[in-house]
Amino acid sequence: MFGNSKTVMIVKGKGREAKYAQLLFQLMAKLPNFESSQPITEAEYAASSLTVDNIPNGKVIFFGNGKEAILQGKAVNWQYNCFGMKYGWLGNRCVITADPNGISLKEQSAFAEYYNAQIAKFRRLRELQSVHYSETETLDISEMEDEAAKTVSTVVLELAKGLRKGASDTFENIRATLEREDLWEHQYELLVCKFILDGYACFMNNNTEKEIGKKAIIVYDTKETEYAHLLNNLIQQHTRYDVAEYTEKMFVDNAKKLSSKNKIIFLGKTKSSRERWLDSNRYVYYENGMRYGWIGNHAFVYVRPLKQAEIKDFIEAYQKKSKEFEDKAKQYSENNGNSIGKNFAKGYHFAIGYATAMFALPVMGVFSTAAEVGIYEICYCVEELIKNKVNTIAELKEYQYQLLLREFVFDGFIKFVEEA
Repeated sequence: MFGNSKTVMIVKGKGREAKYAQLLFQLMAKLPNFESSQPITEAEYAASSLTVDNIPNGKVIFFGNGKEAILQGKAVNWQYNCFGMKYGWLGNRCVITADPNGISLKEQSAFAEYYNAQIAKFRRLRELQSVHYSETETLDISEMEDEAAKTVSTVVLELAKGLRKGASDTFENIRATLEREDLWEHQYELLVCKFILDGYACFMNNNTEKEIGKKAIIVYDTKETEYAHLLNNLIQQHTRYDVAEYTEKMFVDNAKKLSSKNKIIFLGKTKSSRERWLDSNRYVYYENGMRYGWIGNHAFVYVRPLKQAEIKDFIEAYQKKSKEFEDKAKQYSENNGNSIGKNFAKGYHFAIGYATAMFALPVMGVFSTAAEVGIYEICYCVEELIKNKVNTIAELKEYQYQLLLREFVFDGFIKFVEEA
């Protein structure tokens, strides 16, 4: 069903959901041509990450709500996202996670209906029992104030006013709240079954036909961890190269073991990168605070904070590149439609959508409304946020890295690694 035997490592958080990592492992063990060790903790993964990186096409699933799963979740494309339940992947890394806070009190009865509708589909994997959650009974405080003299005692009214100082203007039904105690378990039960039936084959077959070439090493400051993961995943997804990740400390500790032939990418401003980059050198790409370049076998990829005057130019570039990457994805699908369709067994239209997701830039959430009416309004929105002391320039760093890493992988990486 899934071709040759495939090996995957399951990394679990240490929260209460860890037992569902075992459920995932047990159900996956029933699949043909599958092999895995017992799920390991995030601490065990960190201790063996270099070994994992040395396995060609080694697949890793980060499961649960641990710190590593959260970081890895910032570097994947979500393939399923419903009622607080998510799974997705990019390259050889997958994240499966659920958040009970992703289901509001008003939505939990709808979740119960969704869950119950899946029972028949998942029966061959696991016998799920139907669930029930109450609707939330909402009491509007303003109405209570109008009727306070008639129906509500002064004590209750004062309590209501005190509660209103929080994030909500309503009382939450106590029964509905108490019923949520086991909601997270039902999320994970359903999520595991959903991934096994609808996601597993797509993830495991992603990149499996790729012939692995040489290996590159990413060296990064721990403050840039999520971007190191993203760069790794993009390289795995779009090139024939494997990648290992070294924190700055790991690189320093292992530097004497590395050869001058090793291709090394320094991400961010680390001590090691500053020692190796000369001011007289020129970057291959340098726009809106985003830059990359290389000297011999050392590449340097870095983002500096935008100046306020640069924000407009950056947003214009980001919007333009979003369209370019989408067009590139469609062309990629047209050129590789047959193999993609075979890999994912979902047909050509799915292949186009999947490839688009692999290339796509994230939507700038804080600008989504203003974006519909033009750049001037977007910049006005940003300037207002800055005026109100919202750290918008720092928030834009994420989008700078999202764009820069794609520019590097699509246009610079192959030139760097294959340059004599």
